[in-house]
Amino acid sequence: VPETTRQAIRLLVGHWYENREAISTSGAVPKEVPLGVQALLWLERVNVVG
Repeated sequence: VPETTRQAIRLLVGHWYENREAISTSGAVPKEVPLGVQALLWLERVNVVG
């Protein structure tokens, strides 16, 4: 597994650990996947044409 993908996994698991509840009861705005995860996974993206 490429190192950038492993870093993305660690960031995502950390995000899920900090935001464990499926529903927020505190009235907070739902959070999206951290941008760092998207950026790291974008580097490993494979384009398939046709």
